[in-house]
Amino acid sequence: GTSRNASSGAHAAVVLYPLAGAGRNLTRLARDRFKRRFPGLLAGPFRALEPEVAAALMASGKPEAPAKLDWPELVSFAFAQHPFEAALPVIGDLLKQTLSRALREDRLTDQEGAALIAKALQYRDWSETATLLGATGKAQVIDRLREAVRKLIQAYGPVEFRKERLSEPPR
Repeated sequence: GTSRNASSGAHAAVVLYPLAGAGRNLTRLARDRFKRRFPGLLAGPFRALEPEVAAALMASGKPEAPAKLDWPELVSFAFAQHPFEAALPVIGDLLKQTLSRALREDRLTDQEGAALIAKALQYRDWSETATLLGATGKAQVIDRLREAVRKLIQAYGPVEFRKERLSEPPR
């Protein structure tokens, strides 16, 4: 569920196991709805959910390709030309579309996945995110976010934004 149990403090879970065709349809609809809604719920009722748990849940989803217009702004953030706050909406879009696949394919470290979830999807504050990651502060968290976005660009971006070694933004 989206709220924690009053006595245990744990979230409830519903497990569906289809026994017939109608059950398979219901299971598919419920799974698809969860995958669509879960990233948005991370900023609200699941804000305090451990990023590792969120990463495991997101790894079960299927991504879509981001719109081509998002990539230049993502590259600008990844190479320190845009501040995090200005790029947050497009980073959120990128994560909703690629994070589950990136986690399944081990394209990001656990720390990078946790940083992206905690800051870009759960909107945790800088000091809380730094503590969670064992970082010294905001600057180190931003460095990890930039590196993670660079990896996502290299893995899933259009060809013109991918390079053998993504070391500078395309011109």
